Amino acid sequence: GQYYPLYGANRASVAGVYRENSLMTYQGRQLQGVTNIMTFFAENVTFNAANFQAEDVDCHPTQGNGVLVVVNGLVAVEGETRPIRFNDTFI
Repeated sequence: GQYYPLYGANRASVAGVYRENSLMTYQGRQLQGVTNIMTFFAENVTFNAANFQAEDVDCHPTQGNGVLVVVNGLVAVEGETRPIRFNDTFI
């Protein structure tokens, strides 16, 4: 996948993944649309570089021919000594 290498190296480059009807919940805060999501990243995600290691990627069909993707793994954030666990869910 391309999302995590892009997000870790140049966060702005993932804007093409999102649409105006995209929804994102980040630590309880709900955002909708490309502009809101990308502005949130720019203003609230404090690291400039990170290395993501997806350990599990589970994909499940949904109604309407969609796909639910659940990703679990580790992220090593620039300036930190230990990686932390992450979980993302995409529909």
